[in-house]
Parts: sequence; C-alpha cells; structure tokens
Amino acid sequence: MSEDQSTGIDQAAVAAALQKQAAARGDIVIDDAAASAANEAPLLPGDASEETSIAALSARDLLTDERKNKKLVVCKLCGSKVFLANVGVYTHLPNTELPKMTRAKGSAAEAPNANNALCSFWLLDNMFAFENVGFTKNVGSTNLKYLACADCEIGPIGYHDVQETKRFFVSTDRVAYK
Repeated sequence: MSEDQSTGIDQAAVAAALQKQAAARGDIVIDDAAASAANEAPLLPGDASEETSIAALSARDLLTDERKNKKLVVCKLCGSKVFLANVGVYTHLPNTELPKMTRAKGSAAEAPNANNALCSFWLLDNMFAFENVGFTKNVGSTNLKYLACADCEIGPIGYHDVQETKRFFVSTDRVAYK
C-alpha cells in the first residue's frame, strides 16, 4: 500500500480510480504496474513536453506529498496555462455535475467530449492563482459561476460557488498536464 502518512490517502488507489475513469471514457491508459515490472518508466504518448491527460499519469506523477499538483495545468484544447504547479490541492467531490464542455458561440472548432458526472478536482483558494481563466456570470438563479479557458473559451473546466469565496474547483478530467 502506498498510503501517504501525512494525509492518509492511498495514492495507488487514487491512480487506479483515475485510470478506471479514463478507461470508461475510452482514453489511453498507461499501465504503470507493467512498466515497473519491466524496470522501465511508463511511456507517455508523444515526447516528454507533450500535454498529457490525467489518464496517462499516475498519482505519483501528478501529486506531491501535500496532494498538490506537481505539473503545470493547461487547457486540453489550446494548451494555455490554467494554473502553475504546486497551486491546486487534489479533492474528491462525489457526484458533482458540470455541463458538457463547449466553446463560446461563433467558434468553429469542436470541443472534446466530457462526462457530466465528475468527482476529481483541483481546489484553489484564490482566484488570482489562475494564470488564464475566465469566469461566467452567475448561472441562472444559482450562486455558481463556471470557469473556462480565457484563450479558446472552452468550458466549463470547473466552477466557483460565490458563497464560498475562497474555493475554486477545476476538474482533473477537463485539463491537461505539462
């Protein structure tokens, strides 16, 4: 068991859960156990600088001991910086729903498919921790604002409840990592 003693989180279980979600969506899943058995590092699609989805990374590649993101978080579509490494804290929120990702009206490019039910998020406690994120107006009569990439306007990549001023959530499945 690879449980982090400071947080009590089994990072292997986190990685397995993330890979199971990715497999259910049809994403490429890298088998870290098979790579370790062969004494090789797991290979990622493309070269080392290529953006990588969370499905291709294990918890040890993605999380620090404090459950913060080890890698730069970028937009899946355009590669724009969302937030820097060591800024977001991994958080599990079961049964959280966000609308499917789309782009602002008038955009010609197709948005990647995404599930509505999400549970893995990066929690940021300051809106100024973002590098390049836009916020919508309140959605309907709710206190929610959606977050989107400010460059290509794809979203929502996350949300913010205006009643919780210091809690901004970005879905781990709707961003990529460098």
